[in-house]
Amino acid sequence: MYTRKLAILIAASVAACAPTTSGTGTEDFNLAGSEWGLESGAHVPFIQFTGEGKAVGNGGCNRFSGSYEQTGNQISFGRIMSTKMACLELDQENAFFQALDQTRSFRGDHLKLVLMSDTGDTLLTLNRRDWD
Repeated sequence: MYTRKLAILIAASVAACAPTTSGTGTEDFNLAGSEWGLESGAHVPFIQFTGEGKAVGNGGCNRFSGSYEQTGNQISFGRIMSTKMACLELDQENAFFQALDQTRSFRGDHLKLVLMSDTGDTLLTLNRRDWD
């Protein structure tokens, strides 16, 4: 009896840790409260989605903030405002901001987020950073 209860408990725990989507982008995947980046380390672009429709982060050099609107797997960003520090990574940062500006949809799961243009082209592939 104890073994059966333990097996049920383990199965329930594994199911709770499963990704919330299949990665196809056809199911609702709420970005609010998540953080994504190009890679880990210092001075790399990342973005956080708040529950209030605000996107904040760092483009690799400058901090930024702006609004976003998500409906299902459709997403758009409002005007992005950033600090204006001079850095060596400005080409990478400009490309990151341009990709956000062109983003119209996404597909994702618990570990990867792919931002796509209105034609379905991949603009950015981001890795989950917050892990909660």
